[in-house]
Amino acid sequence: MQELEKQFHIHCVEGDIGKYVILAGDPGRIPAIAELFDDAKQIAYNREFNVYTGYLEGVKVTACSTGIGGPSTSIAVASTSKGCLASGVSLKRPYTISAAPTFCPAISL
Repeated sequence: MQELEKQFHIHCVEGDIGKYVILAGDPGRIPAIAELFDDAKQIAYNREFNVYTGYLEGVKVTACSTGIGGPSTSIAVASTSKGCLASGVSLKRPYTISAAPTFCPAISL
């Protein structure tokens, strides 16, 4: 059996990332977001990248922290897109998750 190659920074393999990805800067916010998921599991935690995957309304979703700044955000977006990112969603102040209307209604933390 061939071992899957992990993404260098986020330590995820193919199938770990959901159809939608919620991005938050602070790794400490990711567990709070994951509490809203069904069957949430921490996939990886490396440096500023904390990754949880679970389900919202039956759709596989991932929450991933980006750390601070453009370079680490770019790494998070590029790495999660290699894991089947279909559409990005972003955690915006005052901590409201914005998502595609067909995905789920806005969730306030």
